[in-house]
Amino acid sequence: MRRIEGLRTGCTVFRANSRRMQRVGKFHRSQRFQWPGDFRCMQISPLQYYVHGKVCAFLDSRQDRLLCGCGAFHRSRWNGTPGLCRTRDIILLRIELILGLLMTITAAAETQSISEQLFDDNPGHYNYCPSYLRTHFGTRWIFYCANENPKEVIDSICFRRKSPFGGWHPRQIALAPSAEGWDCVHVCDPDVVRGSFRDGKDCYRYALFYLGCDRLDCTHNQLGLAVAKRLSGPWKKWHNNPLITAEQDGFWGVGQPSAVSLDGKGKVLLFYTRGTAVATGMFVSEVDLSDLSRVALGEEIPLITDGLTERDERGIILNNGAVALDSKERILYLVRDRHPSDPEVPHWISTEVQVAAIPLADLLSQRGAWNVVANVTPSLTGKPRNHNACILRDLYGFLPNRHKLEIAFSVSDLGDDWLWTYRIWSTQLRPSR
Repeated sequence: MRRIEGLRTGCTVFRANSRRMQRVGKFHRSQRFQWPGDFRCMQISPLQYYVHGKVCAFLDSRQDRLLCGCGAFHRSRWNGTPGLCRTRDIILLRIELILGLLMTITAAAETQSISEQLFDDNPGHYNYCPSYLRTHFGTRWIFYCANENPKEVIDSICFRRKSPFGGWHPRQIALAPSAEGWDCVHVCDPDVVRGSFRDGKDCYRYALFYLGCDRLDCTHNQLGLAVAKRLSGPWKKWHNNPLITAEQDGFWGVGQPSAVSLDGKGKVLLFYTRGTAVATGMFVSEVDLSDLSRVALGEEIPLITDGLTERDERGIILNNGAVALDSKERILYLVRDRHPSDPEVPHWISTEVQVAAIPLADLLSQRGAWNVVANVTPSLTGKPRNHNACILRDLYGFLPNRHKLEIAFSVSDLGDDWLWTYRIWSTQLRPSR
């Protein structure tokens, strides 16, 4: 149970949806607050509004957690009776001060169009390949690759958190390479999605997909899974990793995952890159992680490339992509490295990234074409290398604001010290419809 401090009586009660808050009355200890009609749950997307006798609360239906209110709830289920609390936990809230101010500040921040560095790191450290998440009321989490020790090129997965009222918290380690086995050299390319993933008696709320590597030349990459009950961890590597394997044939392998929840529970659409002796491309598979002892992998479907563009007339190379879904229109957005890069060192790192969109149904049936939304170029960012990007999403892989895309991407400078200039930036775009 999450405890929030504030006022017990006389607090204003609000109904909320994705666009506004509506004042509906005040709560008083001496009387029942009654919603017109009987005591029942009313769906107000993206929130559930509960009225049960004296109890009034907002619940986030996607995150399944209490945001605010007066009363006691266990997840999204109320087991009390009208006018009585089943437990002694009273959630106290100063609604007008906290929610009103918070939503005002968040809305104001989101109207600004910016392209800037999110946070810095110490010299001798690199930051790249983010998974960027927005949780309730503007709190942001970012998972990304970094080295733990200065000047040591070993990838671990780190994370940071930022509230709407402050800056980024210091980085913490989510996953490190194993002592031996398939991911003993690098762990990288994180992507996080919320759901319900059961492993024996334990049920985990978050899945982290990642690339693991056991070779210093960065070949034989494979795709793994870790789970946690909280975003802050601890993260537990799946006992049957790797989730998607690759042959040890001297080629790149499989990795760079990006996932979207299909049911808010254990089923996800998992996108990833596969590089073999034949070709490099992106693929998607439906994966059922509801029971981690019996994971089900669906058919591997190659992603179409029609409509995408490169910087020259050579064929499309689709790799290193991240996705987000417009849950209302069922439009899938993709951000990916664009090829080729400029010839200066590091010439193997992309100069720009491309954002494109396609109806999800068309993508899965391999018809239609991508619609290019924008290219994030050096003229926009001021950086000569822009690569390893993602789209800001909610915890289920959906756009938090379908009228605006926020792209987080990695940048670097030119020259021999290029690696130590890897930092994570963001920019905002408005998709054309």
